[in-house]
Amino acid sequence: MPKGAIYDSGDECKFSHFIPKFTPQLCLVARGLTYKQASSILSFFQAKKSAERFEKSCNQVQQAVSDLDAQGYYPSTWRVEVLLGKPGLCREKIIYAAWKEALQEPGYQALWRVTDGA
Repeated sequence: MPKGAIYDSGDECKFSHFIPKFTPQLCLVARGLTYKQASSILSFFQAKKSAERFEKSCNQVQQAVSDLDAQGYYPSTWRVEVLLGKPGLCREKIIYAAWKEALQEPGYQALWRVTDGA
C-alpha cells in the first residue's frame, strides 16, 4: 500500500470513523457516486423506512384501541398515546386517520363510534 493511502486492503476507508453518521451522502460519494445519485438513493430508503414506521404505528394504534375498548375505556387519542408510551403520536395525520378508522370498525361499542354530522 503506497504511503498516505486512505484505504486498507478492503473497500473500507481507514478514516470512516471520522465521518459523522448524519452525512451518509459523503460515504456514497466516496464510493464513486455523484452527490445527486447518492441523494436519490438515500431519499428512497428514507421514504421506505418512513412508510414502514407509519404502518407499524398504525397497527399499534389499532391494537391499542381494541385493548382499551375490551377494558371498557373510551379509546381516546390521549389514552392510546399513554398506553403505547408515545406522547404526540396521534398528532400525525396518518396515525390520527388510523385511530379514527379503528373507532369505525364493527364490534366496538356503538356509543363510541365517530360520526360525521348527525
